[in-house]
Amino acid sequence: ATVSTLAMHHTLTWLLLRCAEKAAQISMRSAPHKPSSALLCKVGTADIGDFQRIVGCLLPAAEQLCGTGREGGRIDSQVRRRLMREGGYLASHLSESWYSTVLMCVYVYVTVTFGVPLFSSTWSSLVRGSSLEDTGNTYALLLEHAVAFLDAHFYVFVAVIVALGHRCISGRRLMTRFTARTFVVVDSTTNYKLLRSFGSKLGALAFPFTAFRVIGQNGEDHFVHEMTHLATSDAILLVGRPDGRLATLAASERAVVMSTQQARYICSRPCRGVEAISVGHNPWAKQGLFRRQVVLPSDHRPAFLSQKLLGTEDGPHAPGDVSQQLGELVASEVPKVDRSAEPFAWMTMDVLKEALLKRSLSLDRISVEDAEVFVTELMQESASG
Repeated sequence: ATVSTLAMHHTLTWLLLRCAEKAAQISMRSAPHKPSSALLCKVGTADIGDFQRIVGCLLPAAEQLCGTGREGGRIDSQVRRRLMREGGYLASHLSESWYSTVLMCVYVYVTVTFGVPLFSSTWSSLVRGSSLEDTGNTYALLLEHAVAFLDAHFYVFVAVIVALGHRCISGRRLMTRFTARTFVVVDSTTNYKLLRSFGSKLGALAFPFTAFRVIGQNGEDHFVHEMTHLATSDAILLVGRPDGRLATLAASERAVVMSTQQARYICSRPCRGVEAISVGHNPWAKQGLFRRQVVLPSDHRPAFLSQKLLGTEDGPHAPGDVSQQLGELVASEVPKVDRSAEPFAWMTMDVLKEALLKRSLSLDRISVEDAEVFVTELMQESASG
């Protein structure tokens, strides 16, 4: 159902794009005969071309993420290998209880059946042939009971010892809760609901010893109020970050990072707080916030104008710096004077479009000669007005 929802969303996106394209074509054909207020679509053909390039980049990007081409062939994808490696890391959280239970049971069955507890058997081998082997010796008897007491402790904590060893081998934190894990998806509303649904279905099919929960919330909305009380070591945050290198998304990524930071540092001890894993296009990450990070490529996506203006096309860029650069850019481009005295203060996009239509000029492209005549006429109208 999750994949079907994604497919339907993408299909409806193409349908909306085609409808807008058709409406723009009809509007352009009828433009010379209708006023600007009667235009069917204010989106021009150039805008539709930009939208189409953005929508069209989904397929090549999905091929790299899935490692499978559109014809069904395998693709050697580095980003897929990184995603699979992080998936294996998350799976190690779930397989810990299975290994602990199975290996503990094997140890108990073997040692009890054959009468060879670890410490008692080792002690018997060490004292064989010595005075400590005499059971009539009080001191030897006390030592024998002490060694048996160690065996009893080992039986009780053997599962914990196996879990700690598994954590050490898999590169995870050692002193976290010995319980089932809770995956918290922190992403946009659409994404976290789809991922929560898909993950919950996997959890329902999981083996009893590898059970887990999946919850989620929007990092820009209710996550801080509803989820930060889960700031314990059994919670793993899967954070989807907007690409803050774009001017329109810098504030969104800052909000997500701040929400994650609040959840991450509620517990002062690193071993007791949540563990956060980041997935996004921006290679930048706040130091110490995310334990692991997956950077998704943006090669197939066309560059946005804000990236060109701010110089954030490549490499990591902190969203706070992007917002600051955007503010400086706007401040430098907008003069701090009263614009009412300027000759074209009355000019708006609607007025400009109406002036073009009155002269039967195209809204998308005009020649240099027509542009010179058009600007001259506008200056004359402004001076006479």
